[in-house]
Amino acid sequence: MKDGLKQVVNVDYNKTEPIERIIIHRDGELLNQEKEGLEQALNELKGESGVVDDDTELIALDIRKSTAYRLFDAEDEDNMDQPKTGSFVQIDESTGLLTTLGKPFVSQGTSNPILISVEMANCDYDLRELAKDILYLSELNWMNPTRNMRIPVTIRFAEAVADMREEGLEVSDIAL
Repeated sequence: MKDGLKQVVNVDYNKTEPIERIIIHRDGELLNQEKEGLEQALNELKGESGVVDDDTELIALDIRKSTAYRLFDAEDEDNMDQPKTGSFVQIDESTGLLTTLGKPFVSQGTSNPILISVEMANCDYDLRELAKDILYLSELNWMNPTRNMRIPVTIRFAEAVADMREEGLEVSDIAL
């Protein structure tokens, strides 16, 4: 995680101002070792090239595709419907449910929200704004621009690269 963050931050970054905020999307629990690696990477980057500084914010999110929770639009107990795409419910200060693929895209069955959890943050954050960014990133579906993907491209593309490597394909020089 440490080397990955350093590599991504250093790729083609040529602005004169330091990066203001880095947001990590993780499919699954962020382990303590990974949190320590992120902190170390941020500290090392501060001293290297001025790409980050003491004011650079770091937020790491756990984005779970599978959860037992379901969301519904309900006028009353007898009139329940699919939630609209973009419906968000905040469970606590750092956890919420987001429907990235709901009404009008899902007409049968029950839409499955994703569970968003802030696992690490060195700054204040607005969970609703973080969820909005995730929703927008789930709308970047170049294969079918009229339909959202269920998960954000930050997770989807990382899974695609992992699948390619698992099949023995060499993955290098990916343009960011």
